[in-house]
Amino acid sequence: MADYFDPFAIDEEAAVAAPQKVEVGAAKPIDEACVDAVAIAIEHMVNDQAPWDESPDPKPDLSWYYPTTSIDDWSHSAALKLETSEGITYATINRPSEDNKLNDSVITALADCCLNLQHRKDMRVVVLSGAGGIFCGGGNHLSDSANAFQASQKNKDVKKSVDEIIQRAHSGGAFPDGNAKVGSMLKLKLFHTWSVLPQFTFALVNGSAVDDGVGLACMCDMVIAVKSAYFSLTEVTKGYSHALIAPYLVSKLGLGTAKRLVASSSLLSAEKAKLAGMVNELVENVDEAHTLIKELCEVITACGPRSVEAAKQLVMGVGGKPITEFVMFYTGKMLAMVTVSDEAKDGMICLQARKPKPWEEKPIKPLYG
Repeated sequence: MADYFDPFAIDEEAAVAAPQKVEVGAAKPIDEACVDAVAIAIEHMVNDQAPWDESPDPKPDLSWYYPTTSIDDWSHSAALKLETSEGITYATINRPSEDNKLNDSVITALADCCLNLQHRKDMRVVVLSGAGGIFCGGGNHLSDSANAFQASQKNKDVKKSVDEIIQRAHSGGAFPDGNAKVGSMLKLKLFHTWSVLPQFTFALVNGSAVDDGVGLACMCDMVIAVKSAYFSLTEVTKGYSHALIAPYLVSKLGLGTAKRLVASSSLLSAEKAKLAGMVNELVENVDEAHTLIKELCEVITACGPRSVEAAKQLVMGVGGKPITEFVMFYTGKMLAMVTVSDEAKDGMICLQARKPKPWEEKPIKPLYG
């Protein structure tokens, strides 16, 4: 980008071409008028943008992808195995011989699953897990993963939307070298869309999780892990960082804990991950995890499906935000929305009549546990 400025960049050519000797005490103080002018310019820019006046909007953008298959006619079982029952979907990363690492096939399958679930209001719970003894061994961050999204972009509306996203990314400084990493940007969209699924999501961490695998777990609403699992964040040892999953790590762990773990390439046992806030419940084995999920599905059955969706949007909308007037307006808007919803009306009528609510008439039926 022509207007990109890196304050830490070193102009090596200029340094080599024109070496200069700097004497101690020769530096001149910066003119106070220049400092004031810069401060005023920054203040005007921030006041014009007024980021504090923006109302939260956690709803996902669904224009970036069009599913290539449906849940009922699933064609990605070699990468992501899907199983369904009344009100529940099990999504299992199915590459046990490769430690369930994310490749283009798995990413495509996750995108298809994710976008299908956004429109499957009959599904109320999603369980994400891994086949075999590993939850997810991470992914190849040196690959852009653009191939994972190519089939969807045959849809002209999706292609137009992706082009607009890339333009906004360029303007926002996401590609300072000028090379648009389409796959990485769409992977970010996938992660956000998964984190705000309308269903209640469980991460059943059946074995160790590495890098992106840790991120996938943190994107879910609740993490249940076997006690033998480990959580590993390794990217700083390879010379880069957990950029794509950082928002979900910080959201799950809090700023201080996330900074400590990410910057130190930490390896956590399941027990330590629970103490850090990454894991919600520990179990001895996968069977015990399914039993716990079955018990929790009985609780979720009593919750209005659209109310669960609204509750997730409410929490994500206020998470990490200062308590400003616009956050108050947002919570007021959410309150007004749910108060006049059909579920609120039906719930009050059924409560007064002492009969089951409509969403309780078809209990969630887990396949396991």
